[in-house]
Amino acid sequence: MSIGKLLIDDQPHQVLPALAKTIGLNEAIFLQQLHYLLNYSKNHIEGKSWIFNTYEQWQEIFCYWSISTIRRTIESVKTRGLLIATDKFNKMKMDKTKWYTIDYDRLANLDISTVKNNNPSVQNEQSDCSKWTDVSVQNEQSNNQKNTQKNTTQDIKKTTQKKSPVLELLAEFGITGQLAEDFITHRKSKNAPITKTALERLQKQADLAGLPLAEVAEVMIERGWRGFKANWDWQETPQNRSKKSKFDDNDDSWWRGKTIEVRGF
Repeated sequence: MSIGKLLIDDQPHQVLPALAKTIGLNEAIFLQQLHYLLNYSKNHIEGKSWIFNTYEQWQEIFCYWSISTIRRTIESVKTRGLLIATDKFNKMKMDKTKWYTIDYDRLANLDISTVKNNNPSVQNEQSDCSKWTDVSVQNEQSNNQKNTQKNTTQDIKKTTQKKSPVLELLAEFGITGQLAEDFITHRKSKNAPITKTALERLQKQADLAGLPLAEVAEVMIERGWRGFKANWDWQETPQNRSKKSKFDDNDDSWWRGKTIEVRGF
């Protein structure tokens, strides 16, 4: 299928219904806008055009989405194999900001039965932040649920119903599975409750450090930290920590009982 029938070269936030129906409304909006930005990108590496953006910079573009929504949308597009995201082009290893491009080969092979690019109403499906906010929020959950694989929908619903409120809250921030269980145990040992406010604070620090919150949770568990700050030495592993000097700078016991000869007097 021709790529030109799926993506359009125009600045406003537009979306083709056929693409939105196949991969989800938010995913289609993100993919379309990324396609537009790639057309004007000057970052050409390994035969591809790339966009280098933090989550905060994405939020400047998608001002009607929260950072959590942007994270979920990006992960969803990546899971479908339509988005390539990497930090391997960063000069500093500690810089975790991602470079993004579209896998156009996979996009061309999408199973879309009917894609119409001649409908004038499609060309007019654009909006500013105020018009899109309500529609985006109302349709976010329904679109994600509709695009879940049919053969697992019932199992997912049953699993969701069995989840505790804390697990559901952690899942909203990308902390799931065994990591979520370990994080709950860790926080209990520190007498630190897991609340939305606490996770939002950790999320801000994670964004400053360029890390997913799930990775921050792993660091906190590994080091036994109650909290996390981006300026902490989180990259240093316990195994690599230098051993304490045999003599402390304030320890004067080494000279006690010694005879010291001072020359020149």
